[in-house]
Amino acid sequence: MSKLFKLKRWLTIAESAKHLTTIFGEEVTEADILRFALDHRLTLSVVFLSGALASLCVPIKDEDVQYNEVPSLDGTEILKLPIGGQVVVTPSGSLAQVQDQVFRLDDDCPYSLSMLGGEAEDIQHRYWNLVGAEHEETSNLYGTFVMDAGRMFQLKAALAPSATGKARGFYPIGALPPDAALVVQTGDLLNLEKSIADAPSIEEKPIGTKERNTLLAIIAVLCKDAGYDLGKAAKTAASIQASADLMKISIGETTIEGHLKKARDAAAARMK
Repeated sequence: MSKLFKLKRWLTIAESAKHLTTIFGEEVTEADILRFALDHRLTLSVVFLSGALASLCVPIKDEDVQYNEVPSLDGTEILKLPIGGQVVVTPSGSLAQVQDQVFRLDDDCPYSLSMLGGEAEDIQHRYWNLVGAEHEETSNLYGTFVMDAGRMFQLKAALAPSATGKARGFYPIGALPPDAALVVQTGDLLNLEKSIADAPSIEEKPIGTKERNTLLAIIAVLCKDAGYDLGKAAKTAASIQASADLMKISIGETTIEGHLKKARDAAAARMK
């Protein structure tokens, strides 16, 4: 790990791909970084180069949410609207209520993506664009959310200003702002590296003597059920080799004969 990496708080997507390529010893692309995020293997963050408007999402218990009941526009049903603001689900599965107050998030400060709303669809769109796959553009009405120090924020945009120049109100945006830069915090990269290092090896282990003899004994049983005579290994090998040819399986007759003899011996050793 380079000294420069340790000094950086975050890396761009391109820098992250280059770093992981060095660590893993195989090519990691920018599309791979986005795929890791979509698969919840890696946390992405965003830096708002021109700032961003947001509202804080305050934790609330399900039993504490109060609702107003109003008729739908077509009058066919009754809608339950939460009093005090939209209620959303947090990454931990708990509930939070979006507050009315809108403020500006810090510039040049990384905020983690919650991957719960429009930000997840945004990353999905970017991923498919990178791999050159056609996909359907979708819109998100739930909102776009970022995290910082355990706090969750819903990103907002101002409605058209009034004659006085003041915003008439604010609404939740369905995707990340165009000038928002995707980054990966170095701590999240280290977490990914650790998860790979701690993962159990899936390399196949060599077959031990006991397991090999068991498999050979099974072959002997199957040969007997199929009517093959292991006492005549050469003749039986020719028959099996002919069947293998019909199945377009390439295997030598001599090889088959050798394994049949081993199977005969393994079965004999297990006979009671």
